[in-house]
Amino acid sequence: MAVMEGSLSKWTNVMKGWQYRWFVLDDNSGLLSYYTSKEKMMRGVRRGCVRLKGAVIGIDDEDDSTFTVTVDHKTFHFQARDAEERQKWVHALEETIIRHGSRTRWDSHHPSPTIKDFDNKVSEADAYLQLMIEQTKKLEERITTMTDQDEKAKCQLILEHANVMLDNIKHSIVLLQIAKNTAHPVNGIYHQRPGPSNNVSSQEIVSAPGEAVVQQGIELGSECLENARRLSRTIGESILHSTECCVHVSD
Repeated sequence: MAVMEGSLSKWTNVMKGWQYRWFVLDDNSGLLSYYTSKEKMMRGVRRGCVRLKGAVIGIDDEDDSTFTVTVDHKTFHFQARDAEERQKWVHALEETIIRHGSRTRWDSHHPSPTIKDFDNKVSEADAYLQLMIEQTKKLEERITTMTDQDEKAKCQLILEHANVMLDNIKHSIVLLQIAKNTAHPVNGIYHQRPGPSNNVSSQEIVSAPGEAVVQQGIELGSECLENARRLSRTIGESILHSTECCVHVSD
């Protein structure tokens, strides 16, 4: 669940300067995700993320618009428009850090999620997906009967966004099932599917000095790579805390 989102500038060592980014703070996952623009966020193309569990917020008294987030021996520098905006972000970030810092104690009083719980959540997500597909079809049928061009254009824009969301939801459900099969393979053996997805050609790789190698369509970031190794083990728990799913990151 996103508790806050908006624009901030992020210092990048590659460009040696401040870069505009659109940030989304997810309180459930404990991630501060960022995108190159709000439009990229709407399309689900994430540029990177910062894991907030165990993070420390730093404030520069001489500059009322900048702050830092230090986690896993890395420090990220951010710049808000003014002191008021910085205070809003710092407060929201600190609340998320505190929540995730006490999550271990909170979880100890509750039973661990089971595969059945996971399957129930995926089934629930699929049911909502079917409802959205039906509503989208009705909207598409309605557009064909419209005579007002302005109204038709507005509905067409809504339809385009709805179709993008449908694709993202379908993709997320597939990823969840893959993660489940990886963590709990049939007959105790996981067989990786052969195919072109296992081999990335040189044309599909884009790299730049100081940046992580990026596969076309999926942007990877060093600050979140370690979490990918834990995905198959923790996906059952994370789906219970959030119905929102996201993948891919970079600097």
